[in-house]
Amino acid sequence: MTPEWLWGVLLFSRSVLFGAGLGLYYEVFRFLRILFTHPTWLVAAEDLLFLLPASLAHIFFHYAFGEGETRWFAVLGVILGFLLYLASVGKIVQKALRGVRRMLKKRVWDPLRARLTARREKRAQKKQMSAEKRRHKKKNKNRLRHKNKKTTGPETERNI
Repeated sequence: MTPEWLWGVLLFSRSVLFGAGLGLYYEVFRFLRILFTHPTWLVAAEDLLFLLPASLAHIFFHYAFGEGETRWFAVLGVILGFLLYLASVGKIVQKALRGVRRMLKKRVWDPLRARLTARREKRAQKKQMSAEKRRHKKKNKNRLRHKNKKTTGPETERNI
């Protein structure tokens, strides 16, 4: 059996680690926000996707380690762990994720966009060429009709 104060210190340290784990979980959503621009409603939806599992995990944490009671110092430990993670390791992870984004943009997105743009331009040229061919065919048909009207028909027979 451990003394009461040692049990409190263990619970506080576990709650700080739990808060850091929540910070790591939050990095997933931060990376998505770095990777893609989001409208406000999607950011709110992502926040809900973070908060619901995080709050359930927080409840289970207190049930498992706090003997079913929510201790104020454990809640402060979770908040402190989350903030410490974001202020220390989170900044390093953010820089690394921004580097990953730059690399993805340079190696994947820019070449893909160039290919798609070239393909789109090629399709537009084909459409333009086919439209010109149709116009040219239509002109030739009209010329032939006009020529045929002059050479054949009742008016040309009278003139002979």
